[in-house]
Amino acid sequence: MSLVYRAIWQDDIDSVCTTVSDVFRTWASGKKNVPDTIPDSGTVQRTVTIGNDRVDIEIHSERATSDGDAVTDVFRAQLIETRTNGQRWHTTVRSWQEAPSGDGCAGSAWLWVDVEVVGEVDIRSLAPKAPILARELLQAGSNPRIGNERLLSRAEFLRGADAGEHLAEELSHFDRTIPFVVLHKDFGAEQRMSENVTFDQIVGTTANAVAGIANVVCVDGAAAYALTEALTESHGLWGGALRIYQKDLDPASPSDGWRHRYVTSDRYLTNRFTAADIAGRTIGPISSVRRPPPSFADAKALLDQQSSGSATDAELLEYADAQLQIAEEGNASLLEQLRQVEEDAQAQALDLEEALEDRLRAIDQSEKLARQVAYLEKQLAELGGNPVFAARSALAFPDTASNLSRAAQLAQAHLSDRLIIPTEALRDLPLLDSTNTAGAWGNLSWLAFRSLHAFAAACADGWDKGGFYEWCSNSGHPLVWKASPQKLAMKESETVQKNGKLKQCRVLPVSTEVDPSGSLFMEAHIKIATGGGNLAPRIYFHFHHPTCTVHVGFFGPHKYMPNTRT
Repeated sequence: MSLVYRAIWQDDIDSVCTTVSDVFRTWASGKKNVPDTIPDSGTVQRTVTIGNDRVDIEIHSERATSDGDAVTDVFRAQLIETRTNGQRWHTTVRSWQEAPSGDGCAGSAWLWVDVEVVGEVDIRSLAPKAPILARELLQAGSNPRIGNERLLSRAEFLRGADAGEHLAEELSHFDRTIPFVVLHKDFGAEQRMSENVTFDQIVGTTANAVAGIANVVCVDGAAAYALTEALTESHGLWGGALRIYQKDLDPASPSDGWRHRYVTSDRYLTNRFTAADIAGRTIGPISSVRRPPPSFADAKALLDQQSSGSATDAELLEYADAQLQIAEEGNASLLEQLRQVEEDAQAQALDLEEALEDRLRAIDQSEKLARQVAYLEKQLAELGGNPVFAARSALAFPDTASNLSRAAQLAQAHLSDRLIIPTEALRDLPLLDSTNTAGAWGNLSWLAFRSLHAFAAACADGWDKGGFYEWCSNSGHPLVWKASPQKLAMKESETVQKNGKLKQCRVLPVSTEVDPSGSLFMEAHIKIATGGGNLAPRIYFHFHHPTCTVHVGFFGPHKYMPNTRT
C-alpha cells in the first residue's frame, strides 16, 4: 500500500467530530452515489457504476466519546474503492477533540486525511492531489493551521509592495513548515496562454490539488518585485513564473535557491493542470512524512476501548496496529531519503538544462552563420562566380522548447513540410510537462524533431549513404542526433518482434499516403532520455522514401511501449 497524500491540521471547530462526520457523509454519498445511510458507527457496502467502471465501495465509520480522558470525542471513517482493474483506493479521515486544559482553555481539535492506493499504479507518474473531502473540511473550519502557521483553504491573491514584503517575511521565517506555491500574475505571460485556459483557473486548480499540504498564493507585479527584492534574485519570482518554496528558506545563501523549484511561465501556462501536477509531485512525497500529535495515541485508545471485538481480536488488532506504525515510520524514513534524492536529481536536471540551452544557442549561431555564408555565396553566383554556390534558403526556427508539448507544437508549426506528426501520436505530454526534467526533455525533443526534419531534407537533396542512423553518424550536419544504442534504435529486439502483444503497441498511426490502412508497425525510435523509467520520452518514426518525409507515430512516455524489461 502506498501513501500518496497526507494532511494533518488543527482547527477551532466546535464539535469537530460531528462536523467531520457530516462532511464525510455528504462527500461519500454525493461523490460515489451511495445512499445517505452512513451511520456514525457501522459499515456500508455498495457497488456503483462510475462512467464505464464498476466500483465496489466499502465505508467503515467509528465514533467514541469519554468524559474523563485526555480525548473527549473521536471519529474515524474509511472509504475503500475497489475498481475492476484491481486498484484499491483507500481514503481515511480521523478527527478528535482534546480535553480542556487545566487553565480552562479549550482543547485542540485535530483533523487527519490520508489517501492510499494498492494495485498496479505507477507511483512515479502519479501526481498526488487532495481529495475533495480535504478541501471541504478545510472550508468548513474556522481557523485551520499547522502549529502557529495558517493553512489556506483557498488560493490567496496579494497585490502591492507591502503584501509582497509581508509574504517574504512569512516565507523566510525559520519555523515555517508549510510549503508555499507562489504564482506571478504577469500580463505579458498571460497573453501567450491558450484561449481555453485562464490564469485564475490555473491558480484555482493548483490550490485544489495541494489543499491541506501547502498554501497557494498569487502575486501581482508590485508584490512579485517586492518579494524578489526582499528574498534576493536567487529566491525571487518574475516573468509570470511559479515557485515552490520549501521550508528552511535561506535568502542569504544563493546556492539554496535550487531547492525551491522555479518554473517559468511557458512551462505551465499551456495547460490548466500542469502547475497542479508539478506542485503535487513536488509536495506530495513531503506531506506523507507528517506525524500525528501525541494525543492521537489517546484518541486511538478510546476507539479501541469501545470496540466490540473479543479480547483475542483486540490483541490481534493491537499487534496489527503496532506493526502498521512500524511500517509507517519506515516508510516515512524512506520517503525522506527519496525527497533528498529527488532534490539532487532536480539540481542535476537544472545543470543539464543549462548545458542544453548553451548547446542549442551554439547550434542556432551556427545556423545563422550558415545562412550568412549562403547569402554571400548567392551574391557571388549572381556576380558571375561558380554556380554551385547558388544558395538554398534556410528557415529560422526557435532555438529552445520549454517543455514537451511546446516541442510538439513547434514541430507541427515549423517542420510540417518534411515531418508529419498527427495529433493521435501525442500521448500524455501534459503528464511529462509536469516532471522535474520537462525543460531538458522539451529541448531534447525539439532537437530530435529538427534532426529528423534535417535528415528528410538531406534525402530530398540527394543523400543516399544510408538511413537516419548513418546520416547522424557520418553527415557532419550540426543537427545530427547522437548515433548510439543508448539514444537511437532503428530496430526493436527480436523478442518484441515475435511477441504479438508487444508488437501491437508499436502499430502506430501514419498517413494513408504511406499505408492505406492508416497504421504501420514502427521500430525506429529516438530515446529522449535513457533514465526516467516508464516516463522516459520516446519518439517512434518512419521514413517514407518516395516523398522524403518522416512520419512520427508516437511521442510520449516509455510506459506505452513496453518490452521484456519493463
